[in-house]
Amino acid sequence: MTIMTVHIPDDVKAAFDKAFEGEDKNAIIARLLLDAAEKRERGEPEGERREVSLREAADEVLRLRKLPPYFTDAEIKQAREEGRHRRSSSMQALP
Repeated sequence: MTIMTVHIPDDVKAAFDKAFEGEDKNAIIARLLLDAAEKRERGEPEGERREVSLREAADEVLRLRKLPPYFTDAEIKQAREEGRHRRSSSMQALP
């Protein structure tokens, strides 16, 4: 084992401590460092790809669900019916 000293902003440390409370922070940081090294070896650009946490994804879904629908149920039903009529009228009987 070796010791690595890094300087990070106080708010970053506070967020990390809160997110990983009660967990082995040394193991978590080691995993993050290894992930970063593997990404660099694969040539992945830094900062361009952002992984979204499950919590962030769920929050976004809940936010979007609060928005009014783009189409009402009646409009969707009407579009289905119109599509069925167009399809059946365009079909020709086989000889």
